[in-house]
Amino acid sequence: MAKDGSGVITGVSTGATSVIVSNGTVSSSVTVIVNRTASASSDGDNSGDGTPADETPTDPVVAAIENAASDTVALSQQEAPVVSSDALNALRANNKTLVVNGDGYSLRFVGSSIKNTSAPVDTALTFTPSEHGVNFVLNNGEALPGTVEITFTGDYAAYSRIYLYNTVASKWQFLNAFKDNTLGADTAGEYLLTTENLRFAEMDWTFFIAGGFVMVGIVVAYIVVKKRYWFW
Repeated sequence: MAKDGSGVITGVSTGATSVIVSNGTVSSSVTVIVNRTASASSDGDNSGDGTPADETPTDPVVAAIENAASDTVALSQQEAPVVSSDALNALRANNKTLVVNGDGYSLRFVGSSIKNTSAPVDTALTFTPSEHGVNFVLNNGEALPGTVEITFTGDYAAYSRIYLYNTVASKWQFLNAFKDNTLGADTAGEYLLTTENLRFAEMDWTFFIAGGFVMVGIVVAYIVVKKRYWFW
């Protein structure tokens, strides 16, 4: 133990000793134990497993965003299966763009377009063949944080039209904001990629068929009336 002129006692090595404290009138003996291991643990604020108690696991997507030297961060879908709320916050706070590349598509998150950071996004898209093309569900039908750009690649780039299923009207709704194989999506749900014009394909032909019969009837009646005058 070492004592300076101000009365401060400093432990210089491990061990135990007795210190007599006196104010000139009353004296008291105090046993002091210096334990370097315990002190280091206390000063380092360790949790006991070698990890500082105040250090929490970091989202790898957040780390990639914050450590990126450029304004655009590109990750595979396996590296970013979910864009979490923390990742959305990091994108918006750092004004960066995240591109997640999947099989046949890519998702683009622009920091300035993020409105709701409490809406994480599942980046997996599963394409299912259907009668008119291929279907996929965006973010499992859950709300989106803002506009998410979807670019289709490979075989899916051959489709020229995209529809969103309107659950209220129970019909496909054509989306005209589809250009260069890219859609700016702000609504989650079920989508359809196709080359068909469903508005024409789903048209009710009953009216036209009935109208055709009426026209034929008018023509026949006209001919019959005309023939009467011919014989006269």
